Amino acid sequence: MVAAPRFLYVGIAGALAAFLATAAGAEQKPAIPDFSGLWEGPGFDLAPPEKGSGPVVNMSKNIQQPEGDYRNPILQPWAAAAVKKWGDETRAGRAPPHAHALCYPTSVPGAMTLHNGVRFLQQPDKITIIIANQAQVRHIYLNVPHSKNLKPSWYGESVGHYEGDTLVVDTIGIRAHESVPMDRFGTPHTDRLHVIERFQRTGPKELRIDYRIEDEGAFTAPWNAVAVFHPFSEWEEQVCSENNVDETGTLVPLMPVDNHPVF
Repeated sequence: MVAAPRFLYVGIAGALAAFLATAAGAEQKPAIPDFSGLWEGPGFDLAPPEKGSGPVVNMSKNIQQPEGDYRNPILQPWAAAAVKKWGDETRAGRAPPHAHALCYPTSVPGAMTLHNGVRFLQQPDKITIIIANQAQVRHIYLNVPHSKNLKPSWYGESVGHYEGDTLVVDTIGIRAHESVPMDRFGTPHTDRLHVIERFQRTGPKELRIDYRIEDEGAFTAPWNAVAVFHPFSEWEEQVCSENNVDETGTLVPLMPVDNHPVF
């Protein structure tokens, strides 16, 4: 029997080693987190972090008539005055012209705090977040840079990537509008708002978002917040235009209305 050339054995051994190294690398590569299913957000308010500066919180004991703590040191004077004004309006029984009441998009991070169902559609190059409350939609583009000439929009431009079991999302270009504050306390922001979200499955029945928020035009320093989601069982229809009056039955200010007869 003729022996195989030595270089053939060497070549086979090298190919086998390369294959095993590739297989081992594939095994060690962490799987992306699975956000499938229907989730429910915390319900309007971001929670403070365990330590450090946090968001404006409700200083009213009535959850239906929230008054933001305008003394929070993260607020620049003009932003604190805006939060105080919203609290005064609420205490007087007048509904401030909030995006949620006006059927406007509730922006970022506000859209991620609403009651009702939230669903994540995960694709290789994009994640679409569908929010049942007012049929809102966010688009997160994966592994791409921000646009060079970015025009501000309601949800801004969100780009993200996976870091192990965490989805990291960077959002800029969020449009500033007096009726679309960051929360139901009237916390304002400018077009310089920068939001970083870290999405993570922290348990079989828990999804958590950790926020890092910066805006040199409205805040004295960057601050952190948390939003926790739990499984949700129903997808309810939300018709925003049917909920356009305040507690007295008066039409919410700035609500777009067509008074022409339909026939």
